[in-house]
Amino acid sequence: DMDAVLRVEFVNEANQVLSGYTVTINTIVGNTVDLTTNDAVQTQVENVTAAGYDIAERPVNENAITIDNTAVTVQYKLQGVLSLTSVPNALDFGTLTYDARTKRVEDPSFDEQLVVTDTRADAKNGWRMTASLSTPMRNSEGQELINALRYMNQGKETILNQNAQIVYTNTKGISGSYAISNDWGTTANTDGIKLQINSSDTVYKGDYVGVITWKVMAGQP
Repeated sequence: DMDAVLRVEFVNEANQVLSGYTVTINTIVGNTVDLTTNDAVQTQVENVTAAGYDIAERPVNENAITIDNTAVTVQYKLQGVLSLTSVPNALDFGTLTYDARTKRVEDPSFDEQLVVTDTRADAKNGWRMTASLSTPMRNSEGQELINALRYMNQGKETILNQNAQIVYTNTKGISGSYAISNDWGTTANTDGIKLQINSSDTVYKGDYVGVITWKVMAGQP
């Protein structure tokens, strides 16, 4: 019997082999190898999926790779994607007592991070994120808080409404995951979601609930 090595690679859409994912299997010429039941290969399949890649093409005869040489290489072809991989399910601004003076909450509590993952081979054009208030802030009586939710980014404040507005741009052009909410601050003029009620606003008591829709798109505006 002649020893052989099966090399299993994971390549992106630019045909670049991703480092850290290659699996080497020692076998014998004449054998067949089932990648679908190989623990090391399946672990890496799970890892690339968790890292934000789609599997675009699997090796031919994935469950019966013929070892017809002392060195055989097969590839999983991946497609990088741009996606929102985590968003807060809830942003809680606490309780406010309104006394006809402007009130502002700089530091809502939130349960999940706001994370964008970009695994595209060509990430150099970056991406942009929009936010819209798809359901207005209303209490149980249907009364609304108008223009209360804002997004601050590097000194620019955007009042959220039903239109999708760009609230964040990433021009770094670096692939990987980026937690936008790590940059959110808790004091005046810091980044993040804020709530403001102005002294001239008509405000009714109650618990106000709304829905923010986040979207991420490739490129710059």
